[in-house]
Amino acid sequence: MKKFLPSRFPAPRKLITILIPISLFVFGWWFGLPASEKSDSTAGNSASETVWTCSMHPQIRQPAPGLCPICAMDLIPLEGGEAGGLRQVSVSPEASALLDLRVSPVVALSENDHHAISVFGRIAHNERLTTSISSRIAGRIERLFIDYTGIHVHEGDPLAELYSPEIYLAQRELIEARDAMTVGPATLRNTRRKIYEAALRKLELLEISPQEISTILTAENPSDRIIIRSPQSGRVTAKLVNQGDYIKTGQQLFTISDHSTVWLNLEVYEDQLPLMTEGLEVDFTIEAIPGEVFSGKIAYIDHLIDPLKRVAQVRVDVENPEDKMKPGMFASAKVMASSIPPGMGSENQLVTIPESAILRTGERAVVYVRVPGVDPVFEGREILLGAKLGSRQIVMIGLAEGELVVTNGAFKLDSELQLKARPSMMNPDAGLVEKPAHEAPEDLAGQWQPVLRALGRLQRAGESAVIAGEISTMKMAVEKVSTDTFQPELLGLWTEFSNRLRIDLQNATKQLPENPTGAKSIVRRSVEEAGRYLGLPSGAMAVSPVDQATAARLQMLVEAYLPVAKALAADDPGLAAAAALDFSEAADTAELREPAVLISNSTDLKVQRAAFEEISNELISQIRANGLDRIGNAYVIHCPMVGSNKGADWLSSVPQVLNPYYGASMLDCGSITETLSLGK
Repeated sequence: MKKFLPSRFPAPRKLITILIPISLFVFGWWFGLPASEKSDSTAGNSASETVWTCSMHPQIRQPAPGLCPICAMDLIPLEGGEAGGLRQVSVSPEASALLDLRVSPVVALSENDHHAISVFGRIAHNERLTTSISSRIAGRIERLFIDYTGIHVHEGDPLAELYSPEIYLAQRELIEARDAMTVGPATLRNTRRKIYEAALRKLELLEISPQEISTILTAENPSDRIIIRSPQSGRVTAKLVNQGDYIKTGQQLFTISDHSTVWLNLEVYEDQLPLMTEGLEVDFTIEAIPGEVFSGKIAYIDHLIDPLKRVAQVRVDVENPEDKMKPGMFASAKVMASSIPPGMGSENQLVTIPESAILRTGERAVVYVRVPGVDPVFEGREILLGAKLGSRQIVMIGLAEGELVVTNGAFKLDSELQLKARPSMMNPDAGLVEKPAHEAPEDLAGQWQPVLRALGRLQRAGESAVIAGEISTMKMAVEKVSTDTFQPELLGLWTEFSNRLRIDLQNATKQLPENPTGAKSIVRRSVEEAGRYLGLPSGAMAVSPVDQATAARLQMLVEAYLPVAKALAADDPGLAAAAALDFSEAADTAELREPAVLISNSTDLKVQRAAFEEISNELISQIRANGLDRIGNAYVIHCPMVGSNKGADWLSSVPQVLNPYYGASMLDCGSITETLSLGK
């Protein structure tokens, strides 16, 4: 044995001499391999990270290959894996710290929230208490009782003495008519009385005060002078004549303004105007009157915007009993306004974010949102901005309460997307591929028709109210799309373009009052854009008018039909028979009544389901012809496995698959292929 071992194995030193060159060769060969060949050796590890799904039931997610638990078909790898959305950026914790990324929560607004808006203003005359005094006759200013601007006068105080030949003639006519009407026969006295009344009326039309007329009536001789008196109390804010001036009829002499109340004219920027309403309390301070806080209420909001300053005048009525506030004084005001703009209740789910979180480019605004998970992942999202609240901004569309938005470092994340040629702030369509019009998956295409039908009605509409109604219908149709069965790639595209569509619909609503044609164009272009990238048709669908009585009949039939579908999905033949009996009593045609009676008279699920398919086909056909968009919720769901892969349809009031043809054995088999109607 001892002799045998040395003959089989060389000495250790010789063994090392042989192994070292072999090891160096192997290592050199490995490091020289291309990266693609190296990855083949680690395919086993990556395979374990692949997610597998069923082509018929996309909701199935399995970590390994196998059979679908619903239909027993072979699972396939999930398209696109779990790489994330179109605008998602993954950042390691270390990189996040180096980039100094900071986030802030999205805060919801309620109707009880108020916000102090700081604005600048000036004290001004109250135009309602300001009077211009002009002369009704021509003449010369003989004397000025008010010889400087700013003096305070009371109602009835003399302002000026006017010489006028016209006054002399008018007074002479009155005095002569006064003396003549008391002499002569009665008939003549009546005539002279009328002349006297005409002369008296002439002086009144010349705005001679009653006191002056009384003086004239007691005088023996007419005068060529008259006193002009103040019609109100206040301060003389303008003196436009001097003693000795000749004036014409209608020439302005003085302006008098009562400062017991003044106006505070605030300059409010246009993005703050939606928060302003008449009656809001305003507190303000004046630098020239330190230590005092004044208050008033908004009385008027101007409808014109200064084209240079981009501000509108908002007027506040302010009591000024001690005459402390002088026109022209500067004021700093705070308006306590509701955080939710008027006309937008809490159902709009308005939220606010810090101003620093927003990336702006033209009319678009983008934020980056922290995606929940272990590793820091951020997603870019286009939003629709509302009014500004100090250092925060209202977001009308695009964010939900509790989400975290990036307030520092968002531009760095956007730059990363730009480098990867993916949708970003500067290029929202980067990396997107246009698709043919009918390439969208069935579960999305089946929920798209209400949008196109609303577009068809909108394009034919002429009245703004009708257009607004169809835009509202489109918003609802987009928001009601169920994404439970969407593949990740489709979900990312739908999230992007449904968000854009909602923003465009809101912008169209804002433009509608002034430009209905422009609003229609916004909607049409947005639908076309979504269709190009989602593989959906974008042409408007024509819908015939629906008779109300027919729609009510179909709605009643659908309500009676749904319990039958629910019972069959629960594999309960007795309950299905009872529900079918109720449906047969509501059915008014043989095509609906006869199969319903068959279900009610049987306890065999196979027989019941065959008859149920007849009812479904007939009811779907009638709704297509006479009840589109007028009978509440009605989704057509198709299962391709029924009848030896022939397939069958049924109606559902919700976008959820509960298969009445298979029940518990394949309850989730099916997808939405058509939306016949959407309830409000």
